[in-house]
Amino acid sequence: MSRRPSPSSADRPDPLPKEPLSEEVEFSAFLAQLSDRLAATETAMGQVRSRLEQVRADRERRASLGHQVEVVRADLARARDREIRSELTQTIQTLQRELEELDLALESRLFADSGLKEVFWQAVRFGSLGVVLGWLLKLWAG
Repeated sequence: MSRRPSPSSADRPDPLPKEPLSEEVEFSAFLAQLSDRLAATETAMGQVRSRLEQVRADRERRASLGHQVEVVRADLARARDREIRSELTQTIQTLQRELEELDLALESRLFADSGLKEVFWQAVRFGSLGVVLGWLLKLWAG
């Protein structure tokens, strides 16, 4: 009986794959976290855009209401009939209430919104991270 020589350790394939370097793991975790944060920033920017569109629409509505008030006041100055004057006065009061509500909504959106500050600082932070990340990738790539 002849025995076959046992294969040396150099001839055998490694049964376990090599473990990735810890730096690569940290870097991929960093990239995943950065991707999540960028997605959150994009969502916040979408919310800012929708708020901006709402503010623009409110401003247009405010201008329209202001014009309507002027027209009704001019009609009131020309009106002679007491009943018509009463209706026009009520219309002016209704329009002025709408204007006040619209002004309040505009002020609360423009001045009390701390979300704009947060989005601004996120953009600054991630913009800076992008520059640093690009620099690191350039160094890593050689």
